[in-house]
Amino acid sequence: MITKKMSRTEMSSKLFELGLALQLGKITTKEIEKHIPLTKFRAIASQIEEKNAHEIWDDSNITSGEKLRAALNIHGISQAELAKKLSVRNQKINDLMNGRITLTVTWAKKIGEALNVSYKNFV
Repeated sequence: MITKKMSRTEMSSKLFELGLALQLGKITTKEIEKHIPLTKFRAIASQIEEKNAHEIWDDSNITSGEKLRAALNIHGISQAELAKKLSVRNQKINDLMNGRITLTVTWAKKIGEALNVSYKNFV
């Protein structure tokens, strides 16, 4: 079996997707526990809390486009499929994901409705 180490960016992206999937109800804690025992997960969470006890969690470095990309991955929907659901060109979705168009609350609500999730996941 060949295993490849994940870069920090890949690991961060996957953990973000996992968290979002959990929040959206696309995966359960029991499914996570099959791969990461709850005791290990709590130990990691405890270490993070200790290191960041004096800081407020800042997710401002996660762009709306990254949140949208993660949501599409979780829902198994392509940019083209989302564009079709929203009756817009594929390029519009690509522009939203890459920050060329600002993902406003109006856009977030349309996307949230199309994916059947809260628009607050994107803003």
